[in-house]
Amino acid sequence: LLTARQTGEALGFIFDDGEKKQSDALDSLSLGSEVDGRRLVVRPKGKRLWEMFGISFSMLSDAQPSLKDGEITAGLWVHVAQYRKAVLGGVDCLWQVLLGETAKADRAAALATDLIPLCVLLPLAEIDLAKEACPTAAASDASEEGGGVTMSRGLTRRGRVRLAEATVQASAKVADTLLLVEHCSGIGAGRRALELLGLRPGGHVATEVDEAAIKVMATCWPAVSMLGDLRELTKEKLLEGTARMNDTKHILEIAGTPCQDLSGANVSGKGLSGSRSSLFFELEAKASLYESFHPTPKVCRLLENVASMKVEDRTIISKKRKAMPYKLCPSTVVPMRRPRLFWTDWHLASSPEASILQKEGLAEVILRGTPVPVRSFLRGDEAVHEKFAGFPCFVRALRRKSPPLAPRGIQECWPEDLARWQKENFKYAPYQFKAINLIKNRRTGALYTPTAEHREELMGFKRDHTFSCMTTAARRKDKKGHEDTRCSLLGNAIQAPCLAWMIAPPLVEWGYLPRMPSLGELFHTEARLTPRQESEALLLVRALCGMQTHRGGEIRRDTGAENLAQRPALQGLDAGWWQWASVIACKWKLDSEPIVALEARGFLLSLRWRFRNVTHLNKRVLHLMDSQSCIGAFVKHRSKASSMNFLCKRAAALELASCSQVILAFCRSHRNPADEPSRRHQSPSAKAGDSAANGASDH
Repeated sequence: LLTARQTGEALGFIFDDGEKKQSDALDSLSLGSEVDGRRLVVRPKGKRLWEMFGISFSMLSDAQPSLKDGEITAGLWVHVAQYRKAVLGGVDCLWQVLLGETAKADRAAALATDLIPLCVLLPLAEIDLAKEACPTAAASDASEEGGGVTMSRGLTRRGRVRLAEATVQASAKVADTLLLVEHCSGIGAGRRALELLGLRPGGHVATEVDEAAIKVMATCWPAVSMLGDLRELTKEKLLEGTARMNDTKHILEIAGTPCQDLSGANVSGKGLSGSRSSLFFELEAKASLYESFHPTPKVCRLLENVASMKVEDRTIISKKRKAMPYKLCPSTVVPMRRPRLFWTDWHLASSPEASILQKEGLAEVILRGTPVPVRSFLRGDEAVHEKFAGFPCFVRALRRKSPPLAPRGIQECWPEDLARWQKENFKYAPYQFKAINLIKNRRTGALYTPTAEHREELMGFKRDHTFSCMTTAARRKDKKGHEDTRCSLLGNAIQAPCLAWMIAPPLVEWGYLPRMPSLGELFHTEARLTPRQESEALLLVRALCGMQTHRGGEIRRDTGAENLAQRPALQGLDAGWWQWASVIACKWKLDSEPIVALEARGFLLSLRWRFRNVTHLNKRVLHLMDSQSCIGAFVKHRSKASSMNFLCKRAAALELASCSQVILAFCRSHRNPADEPSRRHQSPSAKAGDSAANGASDH
């Protein structure tokens, strides 16, 4: 033992003499891990390494090792594999022994098959803190006929926007003493506004009854406490939802009560006496609940609603709120109309970017930022009318069997506009189907209203923000219903950049923001990027690599891991952040393999192609897949299926041999850029069938 220790010290190992933590200027020993500050690596402590050799070979010297010895040895190796999970990629017989599937007489030989290679790979079990990211992302996919691999060739505008948000997110200030309360939260415009401002609240509670909106909130911000119906909110529920917060000094309340009875588009609306819009009075009654906090925090409240309400209803709200509303429309900055009224507890001041005009019963805010061109929100084959002046206000999508009572703008429509209106089951007002308000596909000539994706970005949300409003089975069964539900959620939402600008003053006063943000920072997110020597593609991949889950090797959320009691819903990454080029489109030589195994083979093709390039070696590499089963198997480097386990071993071998770390991320099937090359060898009929089935699915 003394000789072994002296040899280990000569090799640079630090030995634990019983202390929980030891450290000097460059090296430290903490909780069983040795941190080498010179090489910037973390590995098991030296004592544990020698124990692994000793226990493994001691057990192999036994002709018939016991299951108990096997369990102890397996536990030690699993601990070591935390530093490099690919080391366990070749383990197979060990699990069979522990499950009792190996005869007692054959245990030693079976264990030797795994333990000897593990001992050989033991020096590779370390975390390299200095490993750089590879700027090239990859994506793979497979069909029954072939496989496809694509590699990134730079960022798109969406990618630059995401990089700017990641930069803000990395420096985001955690406002531990700020509680965000969203009433009638919808899809979480209040939380999105804080993201645009670079803030993460210490607590977030919301009231909402729409199941689709609740699903979106749970997917995007799984830590939010959903408190159900505003009418049933009690002091006990509110305190329970904020139990995680140790100290609540400030409360920011954002409410958007239902507008159906108030909107000028509803000729039969009953105003504040209507069954839905009367929820405003419930909201005012719940304001006293904040008195249950001790000490009593400072509270700022904001209420949003439609600008087309009757003067009488607006006057009632203003008297209740003891303030006149601000009327704000983002049409001077983004190509859409969204006139809204905001009642606040604070005052807004005029500035070079915003003029405030006092009018009867309200103050109108006119934003003077640099307009965002409509081209920024369109795909490459899309265009708008030459007289386009902005999209009309987004509303809910309600398909009907017959036209509604007194539809707005019908007198201004041409017969072809009304024909489009009828074809879409009268789901919007007829004026929304005028050619001047539609998007045109230059390749097919088709005219259509903005899709949910267009609306998400125009409203200041990320693309696919509302995609999770329905379950996978429901999406596949009713694609039109899924699209309409997303559009309805966005029709009820608050425009996030406008809301961020509105709530900034109290956040500055409370010290959470150093200054008022400029309109460019909120509406032109990519303008926050500053010139650097490193490529933007490298910076984005590096930022995403820092968003891995606690177990490492996978990214489940593009906002990073959160401390949750349960596993968060899968969010995935948007492949539209990169420009892609196909590098492999092959036809399978093997038949009758399950689709999961074919997806795995597509991933292996990507690794083999990538690691032939010396610039991709010894890097952290990002790979996108649309198969959750494959991601789970490759992250663990093992699978119960023998066909998959063999492929997991090959992937682990490539990862170890290339000195690289592969980080897997999920992307939805309809976004996977490798889908097209994987289907090049399909027959036309098969391509048509797969395209129809693939619309909104994810494996």
